[in-house]
Amino acid sequence: MSETPTHTPTPPSVFFSYSRADSSIVERLRTDLGAQGVTTWVDREGIRPGTPDWEESLRTAIRAADAVLLVASPNARSSRYVKDELRIAQMYQRPIYPVWVTGTQWMEAIPLGLGGMQYIDAREERYTSALSEIVFTLLNQILSHAIPTKACGRLLLQMRTISLDGTP
Repeated sequence: MSETPTHTPTPPSVFFSYSRADSSIVERLRTDLGAQGVTTWVDREGIRPGTPDWEESLRTAIRAADAVLLVASPNARSSRYVKDELRIAQMYQRPIYPVWVTGTQWMEAIPLGLGGMQYIDAREERYTSALSEIVFTLLNQILSHAIPTKACGRLLLQMRTISLDGTP
């Protein structure tokens, strides 16, 4: 009887598109996602001092990412860098997941053209439940493309039984 080879997926890799004005919430998200096994990339740590071409570093990071997490806020909406990062993500056909972190009106937090996208509301008291939804969404999307369907279904079922602190 032959054994079915097991496939251990690599952790999802996520590029953060955000405004520097939202750095504190970005750091919280990175820490919490990292605790759940999600690898994140942000410009402050991904671009080292002396990098000759930071723009190319951003493009390379987006191309290498499994997904782009848009940290949506009024600050992000007005950032020309966020808008360009999203255009690059679309060019490389990377899924974009908007996470609404501040503001009172969704349309004030999202660049033009993305207002109809489904988003995860992580504002204030919604953060904890949003974190769980972000992790599930990222792993579901990424793993469904990396693992055969039956194995993916089993893994997702296991994920549903794990709490945010990693205990069953």
